[in-house]
Amino acid sequence: DLVVKLHAKKIVIGDFNENNVIVVRGKPYLIDADSMQFAGFLCRSFMLRCVAPELIGFEGLPPVTEKERKSRKKKPKDDAEEDASSTKRTRKKKAVTNEEEKQPISCTMVAPHTAATDWYSFLVIAMRLITHTDPYGGVVSDMTLEERIRDRVTVFDPRVMYPTVARPLTAVPRPILKEFLRMFQRGERFIPEK
Repeated sequence: DLVVKLHAKKIVIGDFNENNVIVVRGKPYLIDADSMQFAGFLCRSFMLRCVAPELIGFEGLPPVTEKERKSRKKKPKDDAEEDASSTKRTRKKKAVTNEEEKQPISCTMVAPHTAATDWYSFLVIAMRLITHTDPYGGVVSDMTLEERIRDRVTVFDPRVMYPTVARPLTAVPRPILKEFLRMFQRGERFIPEK
């Protein structure tokens, strides 16, 4: 209800992540309101794992070649039960740099936050609370986090080694898992069911 009320007043939360939400006696409150977006005042803040990928660009990350894209691209699983089956693997994380030039990769906003992208962030928070991981949790042995976000390689992709500390996706109620798949794997933007 809180997010719906803010959107009705033409306020976009923008930097919407679990660090900006507190719950007191079962009632949620948003803090860090100076980053909210309204009336032409744009929010330029974001947390990389919580922001909708279409809003950010990466400097220092070389474009993926057609050959790399073909070798990396595998059809993502669509069935929620099959997606949940890939939750038993894990691997160490790769360093976050452009390996050819050893330059850090920087992330910048390329589009403003919207009400639709607030709902993306809302479901990231929900996923973290339910599974203890997020859409880009786990690792792919030959990809950095930034490459995965750019190429939309989410935790539902069969190439991802799912974190062992996370709750298995098979334990997530099917209607909620379907919403996660729609938002994160298929890239749909919608208001989640209650």
